[in-house]
Amino acid sequence: MNNQKTYTVPLIFLALGVIITLVILGVAGVFSNKAVVITSDTASNGESLGAVTPYEELYNPNLSRNQKYYSALPIELTGASGDITTGDDLTVTDDASVGGTLTVTGATDSYTFTQGGGITATSSVAVTATLAAAEFDTENWIQYMPAQSITLTLPATSTLIDFIPTIGDTREVLLENTSTTTEVTITLAAGTGMSLQYASTSPVILPTHSALLKFWRSTTTDIIVQMFETGNF
Repeated sequence: MNNQKTYTVPLIFLALGVIITLVILGVAGVFSNKAVVITSDTASNGESLGAVTPYEELYNPNLSRNQKYYSALPIELTGASGDITTGDDLTVTDDASVGGTLTVTGATDSYTFTQGGGITATSSVAVTATLAAAEFDTENWIQYMPAQSITLTLPATSTLIDFIPTIGDTREVLLENTSTTTEVTITLAAGTGMSLQYASTSPVILPTHSALLKFWRSTTTDIIVQMFETGNF
């Protein structure tokens, strides 16, 4: 006599198991350990890839909800030219890292803004010298060590096209006289195409003192520089 029992699994449970497996695989696709990569030259309102292919046709549709995109992991936007353009508001609720140039054409509100920029340390033994644009194109602080009193001329505006390219653009640079020798001063002079404005009787930076230089692009060829001596360190 055969006492072996045979159990039949209802089809409904089998189908339910298949559905659960597919759901798990779908969620794993979204929450995998890889960033979601959306490749596009133009991300128009976050709705399409370029102008033709919806994101949903290329990536897990669980990312999309009400034409907005969500992920527990970083969403990396890359394009053939490396540019991403959005025609609508962009809201970032966490840290954002931009490796290239970030251009914002509308108004920008920031609770706290920290500006980067390095320090250029340079010196001269001459009585006259000219600063080069490359000495403060990305740096915000120039530490200048003169061996004797010097007349230091700012660069010509023709070399500062990329520094402040658009009319109304502005940048600030701190120029420090790092000499500790009494009476070794820096007298600032305007470069070609530049108007130097200062409140004191002469644009002189005393030893161990500094001056804040504020550059303003006034025309396509001209720059106004406002000089504010800030005292010693």
